[in-house]
Amino acid sequence: MRTNRSIAFLSLMAGICYLFVQCKSGEKLPAEEHSSKSKVDIEVLSAVEESWVAGMKGRGSGTDLKITAVINTKELKVESICFKKTKLTPKIIKSYNIMDDSYSISKGDTLLLRCSLMSNELAEACYDLQVEDAAIINYSIGKSQKNIQVNNIVKRRAKPRP
Repeated sequence: MRTNRSIAFLSLMAGICYLFVQCKSGEKLPAEEHSSKSKVDIEVLSAVEESWVAGMKGRGSGTDLKITAVINTKELKVESICFKKTKLTPKIIKSYNIMDDSYSISKGDTLLLRCSLMSNELAEACYDLQVEDAAIINYSIGKSQKNIQVNNIVKRRAKPRP
């Protein structure tokens, strides 16, 4: 009696293992077919607009825009950011280092794009924006010019600065 139970149990376990092996050996779909998201060159993780006021009288006030993004392609160069109808040149920060003009970006890099706009600053106008509370990152890959719109920018209150 005990032997029959053991044989039945082993047969059942062998059948279950066989089913698991059969399920796993099926052909996998490419990642693009699984995902509803299409692959983008720049994946924005967060965007923060922060007002600031200088700590000393007469130093002014303004707005900082900080965009954290992952780069999903090689040879990408950020040209400018349009924000509040103003064309701004961002500081590119990678691993806590400000990159110079000859920076190189690798696929998978996480960057902080930081722009500052003083309230009384005269800057080049930019009319690319389709949404009022958004920004547009203008970039190039090789000789191809591209852009991506950044929505859902979180607003933070003014902080005193030295």
